[in-house]
Amino acid sequence: DYVNNNVGSPVSDVTDGTSVTIDTVAPTITDASLVSNGADSTKAVPGSTVSLIITTSEPIQQPVVTLAGRDASVACIETVCTATITLTADDADGDIDWVIADITDLAGNMGSGMDRATDGTTDSTTVELDATALMLASVSLSSDNTVSTSHARTGHVVTLSITASKPINVPAIAFTDASGQVVAGSRVTMSGGNGDTSFSASFTVAGGDSEGALSFSVEYT
Repeated sequence: DYVNNNVGSPVSDVTDGTSVTIDTVAPTITDASLVSNGADSTKAVPGSTVSLIITTSEPIQQPVVTLAGRDASVACIETVCTATITLTADDADGDIDWVIADITDLAGNMGSGMDRATDGTTDSTTVELDATALMLASVSLSSDNTVSTSHARTGHVVTLSITASKPINVPAIAFTDASGQVVAGSRVTMSGGNGDTSFSASFTVAGGDSEGALSFSVEYT
């Protein structure tokens, strides 16, 4: 120490968990994929949610992304960032345009962005907006299981919720269990009427339903 000239032990570890990593390499975009939340992920209508899923070589700061000419909402987890917008009737028909501005990693190194016109997605995905098309803008399947809405056992209620791009008649919805057995129509409860855009169909899982992935079909006009 300063007073007695005692020599302390060498130290090479921090006491508070802090660290510094030297990073001189620019980040890159390794994957970019564009999807809609409709029954057909390549088609969209006003009300559809369109997502651009971006994977990078390392974690980056939140990038600036535009979809259909508008600033998208962006959320990043580790090396995956998802940019989303909800389409409106004011958006132009045709393939959804998108731009990812230059990206920056956590050290401040800058890498190149991407855009539809110059690069396209890495998996060749596109989403076409058709404001006049009749289609299902959103389709969602879930259970009332409070632990996991993607799992169900006997007594749980499974619900299919759909939203159409324009008013339709009450759709014909059928559920099929993993064995190929169609759930009896008498067990299915429907909500929504002719001329509506939102509908749901629900049934309660019974002991005779086969274990495995549940499938469904929707017919509508």
